[in-house]
Amino acid sequence: MYYRIAVIIFLSLLVSNARAQEVQTPDSSLSKLLQSPEKYVDAVASKIDNYYSRINAKTEKTLERLSHWEEKIKSLLEKASPETAAKLFAKDQITFKVLLEKYKEGKLAVESQKTKYNEYREKLNNTLKYVDTRKQELDKKILKPLEEANAKAKQLEDKIKNTEALEQLIKERRKQLLDQAMKYIGKSKYFQKMSKETYYYLETIKNYKEIFSNPTKAEEVALKLLKRIPSFNEFLERNSFLSSAFGNPGAVNPNGTVGLLQSRVAVQGVAQQQLSASGPNPQQVFQQALQSARGQINELKQKISEFGGNSSDFDIPDFKPNPQKSKTLLQKIEFSGNIQTTKNNSAFPVSSDFGFSVGYKPSPKTVFGIGGSYKLGWGDSFDNIRLTHQGVSLRTFIDWRLKRSFFISGGYEQNYFTEIKNFSQLRDYSSWKSSALLGLSKKYKISKKKNGELKILYDFFSQTKIPKTSPVLFRVGFGL
Repeated sequence: MYYRIAVIIFLSLLVSNARAQEVQTPDSSLSKLLQSPEKYVDAVASKIDNYYSRINAKTEKTLERLSHWEEKIKSLLEKASPETAAKLFAKDQITFKVLLEKYKEGKLAVESQKTKYNEYREKLNNTLKYVDTRKQELDKKILKPLEEANAKAKQLEDKIKNTEALEQLIKERRKQLLDQAMKYIGKSKYFQKMSKETYYYLETIKNYKEIFSNPTKAEEVALKLLKRIPSFNEFLERNSFLSSAFGNPGAVNPNGTVGLLQSRVAVQGVAQQQLSASGPNPQQVFQQALQSARGQINELKQKISEFGGNSSDFDIPDFKPNPQKSKTLLQKIEFSGNIQTTKNNSAFPVSSDFGFSVGYKPSPKTVFGIGGSYKLGWGDSFDNIRLTHQGVSLRTFIDWRLKRSFFISGGYEQNYFTEIKNFSQLRDYSSWKSSALLGLSKKYKISKKKNGELKILYDFFSQTKIPKTSPVLFRVGFGL
């Protein structure tokens, strides 16, 4: 009896101690962050630099291309309609060449212009500002990197402001050229190139924004610590976009407004006045108007979804877009692996192939790349397991989408299927055997982040090998 009581008390003390260790006070959370903020500041600064350089490089490259095609249109237009050419390319006109010069100088956006609201960017800027307010508690060696990170964040805001202004100016200039030049020179290929370049530029900038908005591990750890500090949460509330829009709760201005938006009481008062003036049955009129508005909104949403849009700021392309063109190089690369097992007459596997490949996806329908595999021998039976190096393989491959998740798969391989006792054996190229493969593959979902793949391939060189091998190969693959 006493033994059981002692055990229960001991376990209770362990649980209480573990819980006490998990709970951190605000001061301990802040101290933990401020003791080593270098990782967070360095990660943020590096991320801002990367985003800034990506936006800059893509924008300048796009404007250079648009300027080149604009000059081609000008040459054609000067022959067809000199008056129109003189009007479209007058000194007071904002051409793509002028836009490029103004963009490099940072003079596209006006001072009063504000960037579009972005929740991640707002939190990032406010977090840096908060840490800056506690800089007296930081090590002196981190003060300069923190100051540089804040300066980079400010510089990025200016760059985004100019980029957002540029997006609208590009659309307007393109529309101006289409409306006034096409009727004289017809549907020139330069208009099509201009349309594609504009579309892919906007999609690429959107993609860069999404990449930037994904927090790094260092940011997640820092925010987890900071959220335990009441003063940090209060700082975010005071400096957030919603705070500037709605103001502090209860602080109602004499005109019935709070911040930039009207208070609920003011809005209800205006609504009540409008309903009272609408007739003997105002509630019914209000419900009818509300249903009509909802119907119109649903119709608009349906139209947007049909064209693949998710906001009111979209441009319907006059060509079939390739979504891969707006992605970064790393986003176009796919890593995958496959396993292939050879059995004897029993259920025991004689050998297993472990393959790994790197593919490049230039379009949703095509993937090509290189890879390799290693063949591991298991022995003869469960009573005689012996691990041996049975061979290696080098391969190239291409997958072309046939329909939905079915692909035509092909490739060329060089295989060394002799037991490897010394790596110098691999230098004997005459021992390597070739395979020319063609077949079908099926891709499927294993989970939200992982894909599976089944392949049935025919080896056209199987009959030329000594000893002869099976011409049909079955492979099970997975995406990494």
